[in-house]
Amino acid sequence: MAERILVVDSGRRRAVLWKTRLSPGVGQIIGPFSSPSRIRPDELGAVDLIIIDGASLEDRGMELVADLRKRSEATPPLLLVLTAPRDLAQRAYALGAGADEVLEEPVDAQSLELCVKYLLRFKTAKDELLRGARASARARDEQRMLADSLIHDLKNPIAVVHVNLAWALERLGTEWPEIAEALADAQGGLTSLRQLVDDLLMAGMLEQAKVPLKREAVDVNELLEEAAKANAGQARARNVSLTVSLEKDMQVVGDTATLKRALHNVVETSLRNTPSSGKIEIAASLAPEAPATDGKIEIAVSSSGRPRASAPRNGSPSSAPRLPSGSLALYFCRRAVEANDGEFDVVESDEGPSSVVMRFPATG
Repeated sequence: MAERILVVDSGRRRAVLWKTRLSPGVGQIIGPFSSPSRIRPDELGAVDLIIIDGASLEDRGMELVADLRKRSEATPPLLLVLTAPRDLAQRAYALGAGADEVLEEPVDAQSLELCVKYLLRFKTAKDELLRGARASARARDEQRMLADSLIHDLKNPIAVVHVNLAWALERLGTEWPEIAEALADAQGGLTSLRQLVDDLLMAGMLEQAKVPLKREAVDVNELLEEAAKANAGQARARNVSLTVSLEKDMQVVGDTATLKRALHNVVETSLRNTPSSGKIEIAASLAPEAPATDGKIEIAVSSSGRPRASAPRNGSPSSAPRLPSGSLALYFCRRAVEANDGEFDVVESDEGPSSVVMRFPATG
């Protein structure tokens, strides 16, 4: 379908020349109109390009342009303004009004047609990009709906298996210790699976801003101490040193429950990826002075340990444990941190410890 070109030209003597200024194959010309006040946008329909002279643009032409752009279902129509010779004031007004191109009269037919063709091709490309973006958005929404449905469907069978494992353990007693231990391990794995499902559901809700988050002062010392306490048993079992380091009493702004869960998941993930006799430090400090981090507090979970032969690089094993930056637990943490106006980063280094760094606005 041919593109629709609206022409508004206050110079009546030139109006009859528009049919010859643009060849028939360029687009469907609507008009020309001698004044913007003669045009009713609700009767005009969709327009791809508006060509208007500077005088008409200043005489209620901007209202017409704004109305047509507001009514557009696709990308707004582009604007080409033809100004009077050497009229810098008209040119400045046109650019301030959002003109996509400004030409000074007199414009020869060839130059005008080339400019119009370029603008129409640009408009077509923008429309295609918009259609692609909308299709991608629909696909993401459908994918999220499917994921949410699967997550909810998983929770019921997980709960059933968990209850039946607890019943079996209770009935088994102490006569079959090896079977009881296997069932307990299965119950522990199921608990971890249920937590992963909850994290996935919560991450999706955070992405869609469906979780009501409080904005309150959160004590960083309590945040770190609770994360260390919650993971202390697992650290002892894995023979990993877990320490807390805090420069001074600090507070961040965010949702307490979400931040606690995020930090707990980071520490738990670090524990799973730190070898025996390794070390994990949970530290909080003021971010290094820089415009991008000014007034922020960094919470870092750093893990180190003996070299792991399973993570070679450049022909030699890495000296630091590698964190799975794409893991579900860290994916949830990233969404939780960003939902609380924070920044999330996974820092990997062969020379030093692997770290998860979270930066938050400070308060107090």
